[in-house]
Amino acid sequence: MTRPTPRRARPRTTWTRRARLAVAVCAAAVLLGTGALAGATRTTDAYWVNPEYASGTVTAGRVLPATNPTCIKPLLGNLTFEWSHPSGGLTRTGYRWEVRQPSLLGLLETTASGTLGANATSISPSVNLTALGQGEFRLYAVHRAPGASVDWESVALVDTFVAVSALVVTC
Repeated sequence: MTRPTPRRARPRTTWTRRARLAVAVCAAAVLLGTGALAGATRTTDAYWVNPEYASGTVTAGRVLPATNPTCIKPLLGNLTFEWSHPSGGLTRTGYRWEVRQPSLLGLLETTASGTLGANATSISPSVNLTALGQGEFRLYAVHRAPGASVDWESVALVDTFVAVSALVVTC
């Protein structure tokens, strides 16, 4: 009867080398992550020595939305959206409007938009021939302060309409 030859165990030096390499890589990553090897940070020479003071008044304001939305659909022709001017709040410098028109399965949905003067009280956007479903009209009152480069807007005044085609639209 012959004895099986025992398997040779791996020499410890191989595991020890791998373990040392892994520890060295982890230590290098920690040192790089903490900036220990990156060098010291330098201070800057920038500073302010001449303070400036401003004075003025600040007034809070709010842009109020238009009121009393009305949708009018004549037998033939475009929809007409009418509204009343808001009372109070900041003075309007104009209006911004958007009309989202539905289409078959939402595939060709379109959005039209534009601006109107501060005294406008109605708009008659055209309805697409492919319109099908519920559409939406949004109106924002706009205020631009003198010398400002951006507009302040009210919350939207929203009115909806339902279109079966450009000729059959209900408000």
